[in-house]
Amino acid sequence: MTSTETFWTGKLVLVTGGASFIGSTLTDHLLARGAKVRIVDDLTSGHRDNIREPSAAGKIEFIHADLREPGVTRSAIAGVDTVFHLAADHGGRGYVDLHQAGPASNFFLDGLVFAEALRDRHLCQECSSRMDSVYLSCAHHAAR
Repeated sequence: MTSTETFWTGKLVLVTGGASFIGSTLTDHLLARGAKVRIVDDLTSGHRDNIREPSAAGKIEFIHADLREPGVTRSAIAGVDTVFHLAADHGGRGYVDLHQAGPASNFFLDGLVFAEALRDRHLCQECSSRMDSVYLSCAHHAAR
C-alpha cells in the first residue's frame, strides 16, 4: 500500500440506505478514501439531493430499488467487497409502539441482507461473530 492508498482504495462498497443523511455522509467518506460505492435506496426516507454531487460526477452507482423485492439484494451485493447495511423502516420516539409492522419488516430486511452477504462471504473473518453490528463491514476497518 502506498502512502496515498487506504484500506478502501479500489474496493467496491455497497451502502444500503445510502441516500439518507448518514448513508450519504458515509458514502462521502468512503469516496474520499478511494472506494467505489454502490448505493441501493428506495427513497422512502432518503433523498437524491443527499447524493447529488457524487452522482452527477459519476462517482457512485445508484440503484433505486427496494431490497425486499425478489433478486434486488442478490444483484446489489454481487461483486462488492464490503456492505454497510443502513436501510431500514424507521421513525422517532414511540415508533415501535405505534408501528409494529415496521420493525418486523426490518428483521426480514436485515436477514435478507445478512444471508446474501454470508452467501458470498462478505464478512471479515476477524469479525464474523459481530453480526449484531449495524455494519456488515467490521468496525476496525471503517476507521482506516
